[in-house]
Amino acid sequence: GFKDKSGPELRASWRNVEFDYLRIHQEADKTLAANRGVYFDGTYYSPGNPVSGKLDLDYASVDWVSKKLPTGGAVDVQWTAGLKYLRMYAEEKGDPTKVTGSPTKSKQFNGVLPIFGIRAAVPLDREAHTVFYSSLSGIYAGSRGRLCDFEAGLKYKLANQWDIAAGYRVIDLKADKDDLHVDFRLTGPYLGVAYQF
Repeated sequence: GFKDKSGPELRASWRNVEFDYLRIHQEADKTLAANRGVYFDGTYYSPGNPVSGKLDLDYASVDWVSKKLPTGGAVDVQWTAGLKYLRMYAEEKGDPTKVTGSPTKSKQFNGVLPIFGIRAAVPLDREAHTVFYSSLSGIYAGSRGRLCDFEAGLKYKLANQWDIAAGYRVIDLKADKDDLHVDFRLTGPYLGVAYQF
């Protein structure tokens, strides 16, 4: 499987506009099972072939966040809308003596997608030092694919302008563009620190 599954993320906000950038780099080394071969971009990697792979993903967005919607309770709900930029590069290498075709193959996907979402936040104490939050955004494009970005977690307000947050995130991407098929899913916990100017 892939190694180096963590990725740095930078978020910034100004008034009701938010910016987000996530960089993911993953590598894998694996020997194919004796009864299983793999096709990648027209090349057949035969059973027992040692194969290495690489995946690079740039994931950036600009979002507009609405004012808090009237809910009549302690829950803060907001709509979001924006643009998501994706650049994905995948590469696979095999033993030249056990490959039908080129031993090294690569594919790249670039795209800009409109995204829409909703988010909610609930204070867990009277002073709102601890807040539970969740958000869901993405787009569905039928046979062309889909993008879904979900996260949920807890945010704790430290002294002065510092916050600390921990949660769980799921990014699910499927896309069909010309002869390129993308099927990518990233899940896992995260930990972050924020400073408010």
